Amino acid sequence: MIEASRCESAASNNTGTTGIALVLSDARVYIRVNRRWNKIGNAYRIEVVRTRIREPSQPLTSASAVAEHYRTLQKYDREHLVRLDLDNANRLIGEETVAIGTANMALMSPREIFMGALLNGAVRIIILHNHPGGNPEPSREDVEVWKRLKDAGEILHVPLLDFMIIGDHGRYACVDENTLEVRE
Repeated sequence: MIEASRCESAASNNTGTTGIALVLSDARVYIRVNRRWNKIGNAYRIEVVRTRIREPSQPLTSASAVAEHYRTLQKYDREHLVRLDLDNANRLIGEETVAIGTANMALMSPREIFMGALLNGAVRIIILHNHPGGNPEPSREDVEVWKRLKDAGEILHVPLLDFMIIGDHGRYACVDENTLEVRE
């Protein structure tokens, strides 16, 4: 005999973000011994169900358009790392500030970066972060992180489309294998 109760809580809002419904099932497990039912434990199952509250945006067509839209990152005095989740038509379906660091670094790992992207159903991602000093030139650490994220994205089949650094006065840099140039 299994007695089950179900509790559902849906998180929905009107802010244009993806809603998450958390479903928790609690089942009490019994065993019959000598004509008597004895409780032997609880079993739990958690499900995460994603629902779309708004339609995806227009496709992101250029690095300069993304840099212009997120140029507000230049105002922060600490590094902010933002992940943009894209669908198969390069439309924005989600964004998350994954890390807020110090004046010269933000701790990040592929696990934290890709976890939200996978839950959002992203097909590819763009990573943005600011350099509070204003110079968007990639550091040695930026290039190392880009390589790790690129490799992780290939393994997960969620490729890293761009790794962008936002500087001051509208300047930005895109890190890739061929160029490490600063653009305006």
